[in-house]
Amino acid sequence: MNNKRNRPEILAPAGNEAEVIAAIHAGADAVYFGGPFFNARLRAENIEIDHFKHIVRLCHQYDVKVYITVNTLIKDGEWADLVRYIELLYHAGVDGMIVQDPGLIYWIRTNYAEIKLQTSTQASIGGLEGVKFFENLGFLRVVLPREMPLKEIKQIREATDIELKVFIHGALCYARSGQCLMSSLIGGRSGNRGMCAQPCRKKYRLINDKGKTIHQGYLLSMKDLNTSHHINALIGAGIDAFKIEGRLKSPQYVYQVTRMYRQIVDNNEQFISTQELDTVFGRDFTSGWMFSDKNHLNTNVQKKRGAYLGKIESIEKGLMKIKLDDSIQLNRGDGLAFGKNAYVGCNLTSFSQKERNVIMERIPGVKKGMPVYRNKNIELTESLTLQAEKPLLFNKIPINIDLSFSEKTPVTGQVKNMQTGQIQRFVIKEVQPALAQKHVLTEAMVKEQLQKLGDTDFSLSNFSVSLNGNLFLSRSDLNRIRRKIVSIIDPLINEKTVKKNMQRLCLELKTKHHQVSVHQIPKISLRLWRCDQYEKYADIPVDEWAIPLENLSELAYIQEISLEIHKKGQKLRLILPEIINTQKGIALDKNFEIIDHGEIDGYLVRNYEGVELCRRHGTKHSIEADTNLQIFNAISTTAFKSWGCDRCAASCELDGKSLQQLNDKTALPLTLNVYGFQEVMVSDNCIINCSKKDCTSCANNGYYQLVDEKGASFPLVLQNKEVHIFNADKLCLTLKELKDLDCVDVYRINVLNEEPNEIAAAVAFYRHPSTTTDYLQNSQYRLTTGNFHRGIQ
Repeated sequence: MNNKRNRPEILAPAGNEAEVIAAIHAGADAVYFGGPFFNARLRAENIEIDHFKHIVRLCHQYDVKVYITVNTLIKDGEWADLVRYIELLYHAGVDGMIVQDPGLIYWIRTNYAEIKLQTSTQASIGGLEGVKFFENLGFLRVVLPREMPLKEIKQIREATDIELKVFIHGALCYARSGQCLMSSLIGGRSGNRGMCAQPCRKKYRLINDKGKTIHQGYLLSMKDLNTSHHINALIGAGIDAFKIEGRLKSPQYVYQVTRMYRQIVDNNEQFISTQELDTVFGRDFTSGWMFSDKNHLNTNVQKKRGAYLGKIESIEKGLMKIKLDDSIQLNRGDGLAFGKNAYVGCNLTSFSQKERNVIMERIPGVKKGMPVYRNKNIELTESLTLQAEKPLLFNKIPINIDLSFSEKTPVTGQVKNMQTGQIQRFVIKEVQPALAQKHVLTEAMVKEQLQKLGDTDFSLSNFSVSLNGNLFLSRSDLNRIRRKIVSIIDPLINEKTVKKNMQRLCLELKTKHHQVSVHQIPKISLRLWRCDQYEKYADIPVDEWAIPLENLSELAYIQEISLEIHKKGQKLRLILPEIINTQKGIALDKNFEIIDHGEIDGYLVRNYEGVELCRRHGTKHSIEADTNLQIFNAISTTAFKSWGCDRCAASCELDGKSLQQLNDKTALPLTLNVYGFQEVMVSDNCIINCSKKDCTSCANNGYYQLVDEKGASFPLVLQNKEVHIFNADKLCLTLKELKDLDCVDVYRINVLNEEPNEIAAAVAFYRHPSTTTDYLQNSQYRLTTGNFHRGIQ
């Protein structure tokens, strides 16, 4: 199946109007940006609310589509503002919205079925089953994960009709998008709320199980993606949209990168050199998982380093000599960086250059043999600025205004949008002309004030006024009339629709859909990290075991232990894989009937692939949506109920107040993680980064510690080609946190590799949380209440 367009859409990032203009000049087919809230790049400048319509009209005038990012998680207390915001975006005429929050997805689908939705990368689609889930919801487009190889993209293209979007250029996250809690749990700044502090760009040491440091540096820092040499392959795969990352970058970056891909798509030729691209922004490049390039990590540097120039050839008598690799002319004002980590830098002010030799004053910290990079090319920057920021002509919308004035009577009239033909009649009750004593109102006086539309998107085309008698109006009254007419023809928001949708929302949340007995002690669910851990903890008295199924070969063992579990009157909940790519999804699909007819009591699904598999096969077992699916608000519980789930685990990023709000209105029974190491990252990017790059028979699987610059030690597990990183501090909610959450149905305790006596003590405590135990007071771990008290930004 081929994409529906003659050529893929080039989708450019924009953080402000200057970047929108740069993208238009560069030939973008579409731009994406966010408002001042509810978007995953809150640190970007973003577009102000009262400017949305102008930006949309400007883009549409140049045949450029506009997609708005509303891709953060929403707290229950934020829905009133969100409803107004969605109505504003809808009224502004945007071409689509990019979303993550499951509650928002459900709510828009219920109230604004005509809005074209796209998944955010934060929704964390893993494979074909996830794509089908959103296709069945009526989405226009899904974005595929950066970790997906081209072969798998082709499989999905053949199996679905929904539009496919891939990232083709820009920064890469170490973790799977939407599956990173590291910034949240160590600093209270959530990537799912647009405030990531980028812990993956920090220095770490990797320590093995023998206590030996085996790697150190920027171990989680990724190279930048650059697929410019593979565009024909991507076009041939039938991809509908090419997405460029960069809402935190400059207009020059947006222009340069967008223009490069525009030229390649149109002319099958690249006119922009890697040197130029590196200078605009570069951490070194990789073509990514799409093209089996496994050299993704850049452990030497975590920031812009620039284009490589050459090396320090000599340092003598306070001067240093740079030997350039190519015939490059440096200029005063250029920026240089020295060393692989680019820690030392300077702006060129005084130097001499003869062919490839540059002589300049010695910079402290620079040594002979160091590589030299140019991270600012003043000549290129000035050239790009001129091209990217050229003013764009905006053709204002002509309007006709007809007015009628009578003494002590509200002003009446109509305004016609000459572009759309729409006519709106109005009565302005707050303006009533008086009988003139001296200065009689004339048609020319009225027109003079009404045509002052310079700061709007409109121009006065035709005008008429009926003056019934000798009337008087002040200039301020005439200005009030003009502003009123503009607000009538160009309202920011439809308050009637907002009120109606808020009434629907309040009705949906008016009463708690799920009831539990007050002061009932929640059941205990013990979640294992590996299925073969069961025997180690088998004697611990719990109500439910949550056991992972990572490989189908584990089914026989799980069937065996399920009989023992049921003999004890306990239940077994099968955990479907954290990442279900297309191949794993096909295998699960083929064997689902065997799995479903086994001795299990339910599923714990961690992604939309798992939801889709359970939905399609019509399982009669219980389905719980896990924390990975980000149940952040009560509407999300309604969403998952409609998608077939009967229980859900509250997001690990909720604070106590938000948990209570969720408790009050949840549509489903709630599970709360109360104890254990919390996973903060899952990644396909192997931290060992060995030279063999052969993951099929890896000898490095096992447990490690990732130590940061402050000495915090994060447990790390390398398993099944995936890296799992856990928080340095162990979660432990106590009576102080739990006393007001009397509607939680299940307490979940998470096992990594602890001793059985510790887990048994934890189970005993949560059976009777009013008691204390020695392990809470004398724990070998640093304990944390996570985001419960601190909350997140």
